[in-house]
Amino acid sequence: MDGIDEPLWSREALSALGVPEQILEALPEREPRGDLAWVTALAKAIQSLVPGPVQVGPETPVAVDGYGPQGALVILQAGVGGLPPGRLASLDGRVAPATPLELALAVRTCVAS
Repeated sequence: MDGIDEPLWSREALSALGVPEQILEALPEREPRGDLAWVTALAKAIQSLVPGPVQVGPETPVAVDGYGPQGALVILQAGVGGLPPGRLASLDGRVAPATPLELALAVRTCVAS
């Protein structure tokens, strides 16, 4: 791919990064083929186990925010424990709700070779 390395996706790589076992177990039985398929499968697994992102307020006094890929992994660990995600700040300073897709994309940056 013209000098751009494809991410090296595998359950083992995700486990080594610290993706919670519950999320790994929620991935499809057959390993996805290709980068987009992995991102999609990971986002669906996250969505099935982690509450949706929230804003802190009277109805939701706690949310877990994170910074960068390591922050995304902490959000996942907290999320499978029932704590809702809040926002995820990227390394370039962009801040977005920590949706399943945003979290999967952050993890993607960690599996790049």
